[in-house]
Amino acid sequence: MSDKELLRGSSQTSSIYLKSNFLECFQFALNQYREREIFVFYDNRNHRTSVTFAKLEKDIRAAILQIQRKEAAPQSVVVVLSRNSYEFAVFALATLLSGRTLCPMNPDDHLTRIQKKIAALGEPSTLWHQPEDRIEFAALDGHDMSIDLNFQGHAEFVPFPRDRAMILIFTSGSQGESKIVEQMENSLLTNIDALIERHQLQSRKVLATPLPLFHVNALEFSFLSCLLSGSQFILLESFLLPQVLQVMQDENCQILSVIPVLLRKLWENRGEWKRYQLTSFQYFVSAAAPLSTELVRAIRHDLGRQIIQGYGLSEAINFSCLMPTHLADADFLHWMTSEKSPSIGTPLRGTEVLVLDSHGEVQGEGAPGEICIRGPTVMRGYRGGNSPQVFAHEALHTGDLGYFRQAQNGDKYFFISGRAKEIAKRYGMTVSLREIDEVLSLFAWPEFDAIAVPFANNWAGEEVAIVATDLASWSPALETQLQTHLENQLPSFLRPRLILRTHEALRTPSGKPCRWKFFAAAGAFREAAFGQSLQFVKMEP
Repeated sequence: MSDKELLRGSSQTSSIYLKSNFLECFQFALNQYREREIFVFYDNRNHRTSVTFAKLEKDIRAAILQIQRKEAAPQSVVVVLSRNSYEFAVFALATLLSGRTLCPMNPDDHLTRIQKKIAALGEPSTLWHQPEDRIEFAALDGHDMSIDLNFQGHAEFVPFPRDRAMILIFTSGSQGESKIVEQMENSLLTNIDALIERHQLQSRKVLATPLPLFHVNALEFSFLSCLLSGSQFILLESFLLPQVLQVMQDENCQILSVIPVLLRKLWENRGEWKRYQLTSFQYFVSAAAPLSTELVRAIRHDLGRQIIQGYGLSEAINFSCLMPTHLADADFLHWMTSEKSPSIGTPLRGTEVLVLDSHGEVQGEGAPGEICIRGPTVMRGYRGGNSPQVFAHEALHTGDLGYFRQAQNGDKYFFISGRAKEIAKRYGMTVSLREIDEVLSLFAWPEFDAIAVPFANNWAGEEVAIVATDLASWSPALETQLQTHLENQLPSFLRPRLILRTHEALRTPSGKPCRWKFFAAAGAFREAAFGQSLQFVKMEP
């Protein structure tokens, strides 16, 4: 097989547990597990919604008819704009099983950004949201995601068109503007199949998560992998303590998928942890943000569980690497605590992970380079644009720097050592530093200049600071106007939390930002817990 074939993947799913297309996978699971309680949802009021596979099928068919009434085109994009809910899951499946492309979006984004993203799709679309968001999203001309239990008629499931993207994901890259990742059916099923294998989901596990379904982690790993394997999926509206612990106990949860900041909250509430009977619980899955060796040791010591760290990006569906799930404690601690940062694990079946230098040469054990990915999970490209540098050397370039160590059995354990592209991962959300730079450039104050700088933070995984030139005209009025400007231009999850004033040059002579110069200064705030307001700090000369 050529490098290009390795990169793009074949037309056949590399499958052990799944069928050849999504419809066949769903119908097989439905026939096998029809009366099994497959999906449980807890809202923030602790109301429990539980459905069998048969009930889920009925609601999906009702949602398909609702979509068809609002959109005549048999193939179109269905935008789902919602927080975690049972309706989100139903309408997502109704979209895929009716041959339409799913595009989940963050409902906490600014209205203008949502409008811009919908326009960027480049084809007809309908938007669906929660009824309580009708007024907030009135300008979007959307529809209520409420399931019609008295629907009349019969909605047919159809195979998904092979030439269309199955899921569209907006992702912030190093160029500031969000890009649209096209995820194909074969790529999706290949990744889900490998995740079923790694977590042994075919043996009826119980997996819970409070992570948002509009992210690939919860949507494709937690939800779809459980659905197609017959494991039980427990979705929480959000992360609330002690609700999470109570649900883990009551549902006999075996796997909890979270991000590092939530792991830290669980550890800080370890007194609460010990009040619950969690004998069924096996391990945490953590991804989307850097994990510290200190937290790994603390969780293992005080909560008595391992953290299965994973790594991936939307451009390769979801996870590309994942720690093995049944390591002996000595081996687990070796791979997770013996280096500066914990290992992201070994590649999943069907995925080739490489470390390449700047010339595209494959690096050996311990040699640093850029983490790159080949295989059938790799996207065919960004919608509406060409990014040849992303596919240089016939591999998907992740922008993350790292290396690998080889185990005695030949397995390669990969480690992330830094980031080449200009993003930060805050609470699992991708924040584009370039986008913040562009917003700062629009701030109307004489001679004002500033750049965004990422730094490690124990609460957020990574946080974002603004480093600004310390002007003679600096004043409370400037600070107030700057904060207002950021609030008007950026949604909360993209806003920096810290502003450092400096007399040092922010840029090279060619105008490129010197972010690296301020890593140490921003790093002094690793332990800080930031609220919604900006903190202003004057750096010492």
